[in-house]
Amino acid sequence: MVKTENKKGKKKKKVGPGLRFRDFADNIQVINLEQIAEFKSGGTPSKENDKFWDGDIPWISAVSMRGKYYSKSERTITLEGLKNGSKLSLKGSILILVRGSMLYNKIPVGITSKDVAFNQDLKSITLNDLSNSEFLYQWFSAKQHFLLSKVVGTGIGAGKLDMDDIKKLKINLPSLPEQKKIATFLSAIDKKIQQVSRKKALLEEYKKGVMQQIFSQEIRFKKEDGGAFEKWEEKRLGEFLIPTIREVNKPKSNYLAIGIRSHCKGTFQKPNFDPNKVMMEKLFEVKENDLIVNITFAWEGAIAKVKKEDEGGLVSHRFPTYTFNREIAIHEYFQFVFIQKIFRFQLDVISPGGAGRNRVMSKKEFLKLKWEMPSVPEQKKIANFLITLDQRIKKVSDQITQMENFKKGLLQQMFV
Repeated sequence: MVKTENKKGKKKKKVGPGLRFRDFADNIQVINLEQIAEFKSGGTPSKENDKFWDGDIPWISAVSMRGKYYSKSERTITLEGLKNGSKLSLKGSILILVRGSMLYNKIPVGITSKDVAFNQDLKSITLNDLSNSEFLYQWFSAKQHFLLSKVVGTGIGAGKLDMDDIKKLKINLPSLPEQKKIATFLSAIDKKIQQVSRKKALLEEYKKGVMQQIFSQEIRFKKEDGGAFEKWEEKRLGEFLIPTIREVNKPKSNYLAIGIRSHCKGTFQKPNFDPNKVMMEKLFEVKENDLIVNITFAWEGAIAKVKKEDEGGLVSHRFPTYTFNREIAIHEYFQFVFIQKIFRFQLDVISPGGAGRNRVMSKKEFLKLKWEMPSVPEQKKIANFLITLDQRIKKVSDQITQMENFKKGLLQQMFV
């Protein structure tokens, strides 16, 4: 906590960190960022000169800014390239993206774990002996929202971070030992988040691989008595998908509208949707476990299973819905079919025309599509296995979210 004097000479408290380690009670300095750091701009050697490229020096650009530490890059430069267009960011410096479309989502910031070169879209921040790079990295993490507010310019690649404003930023700077303790504590949380994120990535990769083996029939499930299930049979979708029309009059008051994300990302809701924005007088009700397709964007994977919370929502005639003949196919299984790349390719084929809204899927051709189907008992085995795997992935994902929220709360208290 820092104390200052008002005009009458009386001491008053100035807001400082809401959370500190017990071992530290020293006053915290309030200084400009430029007082503890030297800012350096990067550059790009001529790409027409082969002598400047494919050397031993990593050349960091926006595409290389993944994770917390930077030591590797998609491209490398030579010593000549460094002397003719780029700059060196020393090990332990902070690299921050200051120009590019990525600025609108998050300002990539990281620490150089070795000497690296960098391009003109980045700034290198080298700290003096008053500050610690790990501490400053966490400080930048806490200031993401503020940094985004300082982005100027619009359009793809046009966003720019005003570094004059950044240099003048006030930072509450504790003693170096306290900085190191804060950094060590928060870095331990980062490491745990990385470990769990890696676990999630491995589970997702395992699911992807096992699904390929299941749908290519390299993996087959067994009956309860250990016997083999029947041979898979090719079926037309029209043999088990039943077009289901639940026509209703357009509501006179706001209602729950349902949409479908592209790339098989599921449904989304538009609560309190204004009926005056809809020209049609008739809409259609959806129910849980319906298969629903957006015929305008089916070519882009706009197909989904209706969730429980979507039940009773309304869609237009461009969102045909289907229920299942469960003697042939079950929705629990088919939700893993329509996300397959080859299935989505077939949706693309039956959506003729140009791009965007000119490409409308043929509902008639949709029901003619063919797919090899296992027996319903085997479908249940496959579905239960994949649903259990999804539940494991979600559990890990929830862990990551909880840890990220925990860290976010700490950052808000430790960095004002």
